[in-house]
Amino acid sequence: MKIIAAILITFLLALATSYLYEFNFISKNPIRYILVLALIIIELVTGFFYIKSEVKNNKKIE
Repeated sequence: MKIIAAILITFLLALATSYLYEFNFISKNPIRYILVLALIIIELVTGFFYIKSEVKNNKKIE
């Protein structure tokens, strides 16, 4: 159940961050646009490695 929650939180956080593109001061500036994109990628990669470590820990327990 912890893994499913981590997956949902990861995607919800990335989705919430993507709403920053709705602001004109971010969508009109290419540097800010790239920084928000980098933040979304970092969130997804961090979530991936967290989930990967949880799966590995669950396999050790069983």
